[in-house]
Amino acid sequence: MSSTVDERPGIVAVVRARLAQIALASCAIYLALLPTPDGTFIRSWTFGLASLCAILLALTARNVGVPSTPSPGRAIVVTFGLWMTWSTASWLWTIRPSYTLGQLEREVLQTALIVFAFYVTCSDQRSFRLLAGVALSSFAFFAGLALGMAFSPFGWQPSHWHYDFGIWSTYVVLIEPFILLLLIPRPFGYADGGRSYAVAALMFALLIATVRITDNRIVWLALGVVLLTAGAAIATRFRAMRGRAVIRWFLPIAIVLIGLSASFIDVARERAARDGAAVGSLLGAFAADPRIALWERVGGKIESRPLLGYGFGRRILEQELVPETQNQLMNHAHNLFLSAAIQSGLIGLALFCAALVALVANYVTFLRAAGDRELALLGILGLALITGFVTKNLTDDFFYRSNAKEFYVLNAMVIGYGTRLKRRPR
Repeated sequence: MSSTVDERPGIVAVVRARLAQIALASCAIYLALLPTPDGTFIRSWTFGLASLCAILLALTARNVGVPSTPSPGRAIVVTFGLWMTWSTASWLWTIRPSYTLGQLEREVLQTALIVFAFYVTCSDQRSFRLLAGVALSSFAFFAGLALGMAFSPFGWQPSHWHYDFGIWSTYVVLIEPFILLLLIPRPFGYADGGRSYAVAALMFALLIATVRITDNRIVWLALGVVLLTAGAAIATRFRAMRGRAVIRWFLPIAIVLIGLSASFIDVARERAARDGAAVGSLLGAFAADPRIALWERVGGKIESRPLLGYGFGRRILEQELVPETQNQLMNHAHNLFLSAAIQSGLIGLALFCAALVALVANYVTFLRAAGDRELALLGILGLALITGFVTKNLTDDFFYRSNAKEFYVLNAMVIGYGTRLKRRPR
C-alpha cells in the first residue's frame, strides 16, 4: 500500500511532462495556423488539446509539489475579467440576441481558454523561444506565399490563404515586434552574428512588401509606432548603451522607418489619385474618406444608448449602418474604441481601456526590472505590441477572430514567461 502511495507522485510527474509536451506542440501548431483561414479542422483540434492539457496541468500542480500557475497580477485579472463579464452580460439587453450569443462564444469563451493555454504553456525560455520562432516562421511562409501569388498571372487573392487585406496588414503589425528578437543575442533572442542580421533584413523586407500590396494607409503609421516605441523603450532602459549596441538597434530601426515613411506617402498618393481628380490633394483624400461620415453616425448611435450599448459583437449595428451609409464596408464602427462603446456602452469602453492600461502597466514593470535584462526586453516587446495594435485599429476594428486571438496569445506568451521570470532569484 505504501509503495503505491510513493509511486503516485512519480506517475503524476510523468503524465504532467507528457501533458506539457502536448500542450506546447498544440499551441505551436495553433499559432502557426492563425494567419490563415485554411486548416480550420487542425486548428480546432489543437485549440481543444492545448486548452484541456493546460487545465489539467494547472489542476495537478500541487500533487507533485511544483508551484501552482502564478497569477499575471491582480490588475490584469480583474480588469479583463470585468470587461469580459460585462460583455457577456450585454446579452441581456442586446438588440440581436442570437448574433451576440455566437460572438460571445467565439470572442470571449474561446479566447479565455486559448489565452489560459498559452499562459500556462509559455512558462520558460525554451517554450517562449519555440513559440516566438513558430510565429516568425509562420509569418515568413505566408508572406512569401502572398508575394508569390502577387507576382503570378492571377494576382494575390487573400481570401483563401490570408483572410483579407485588412486582417493580413493587422497581423503583420502584431508580428513586427517579434522580428526584433533576431537582433537580440542568444540565449533570449536569436542573434548569432551576420546571418541573423541578414534574416532580420529579409523579414522586414517581407513585411514591407506584403503590406505594400494591401493598399492600406494606417498600417504604415502603426508599423512606425511599433519601432518608435521599441526604440524609446530601449533608450530609456539601456541608457548606457554605446557603440555596437547603437548599430545593432537604432541603425536598423532608422532604416526601416525611412522605408515605412516612403511607402506611406506612396500609398497615400495612389489612393488620392484613384479616388479621382475631385479630391485634388493628399489632404483632400483623407477628408473625403467615408469613415469620417460614419464616425458621426456612430457618435449619434452611442448617444442614444450611452451606458449599456447595443450588445456584444463588432457588427451589432450592421443592419442599421449599411442602409444609412449606402456602403457595404461601413458595417461596423471602424474604430476600436467607438466599437467598444457601441457594443457595451461607456461602461464597457471604460473597462476595456482599463484592461489595456493594466497590460501597459505590467510591461512597464517588466521594463523597469532592476538587474534583469531579459525581463526588460519582454517589457519592450509587450509595449510595442500594444501601441502598434491600438494604432492600427484607430481607423478600423480588427479586434475579432484571428487578429484578436493573435493579439491575446502573443500577450499571453510575453506575460506568461515574464511572470515566471519575476519570481526567479536574481
